[in-house]
Amino acid sequence: MDAGRAFDHRGIAVNRRAFSLIEIVLAVGLLSVLAMAVVSWTVSVVRVRAEQAEAVALLQEAAGFERLMRIDLLNHDSAVTASARREDRIWLADGRVHILTRDRGPAEVVYEMRDGMLVRSVRLLGSDGAARPAVLSETLVLGEATIELGIGDAFGVMRVELRGPGDSGGVVRRSRFEIPAGWVR
Repeated sequence: MDAGRAFDHRGIAVNRRAFSLIEIVLAVGLLSVLAMAVVSWTVSVVRVRAEQAEAVALLQEAAGFERLMRIDLLNHDSAVTASARREDRIWLADGRVHILTRDRGPAEVVYEMRDGMLVRSVRLLGSDGAARPAVLSETLVLGEATIELGIGDAFGVMRVELRGPGDSGGVVRRSRFEIPAGWVR
């Protein structure tokens, strides 16, 4: 047998050949392109999921706002004495929504933007105590609030718009509340 040749288990001569430098460079290049594609895809999937999670969080905050406002509109204490009861329960002033409701007694609830946060403040009527503010959202912005009421209408419509954060400030939710005409100031 030849000293410089390799043989398989049957004794047949086998030509062994090493990888050339160009083959190694091409293989490494191909692997790096595949690795970059996988990393790029992973980053884009993570970014999309983060955006979806942020959108879901905004929608949940908006739904919580709407739920609280509906509760405030429905909680009207009819047992309150006539001198303390007011028919005009809802009004808009300076970008704020004011609602007379019941929260451990007759109360005035104000929805407003304060220091960049959507805040709900509750002040008990007939007490000297300060309003209790509660932050509803640090990202949502209280947009336009309007009350549409025609002459002679039994019911009006209050529309409240919530906007998203940042310069884009797209509308996250438009809420519509039907209210008795006598409640509007």
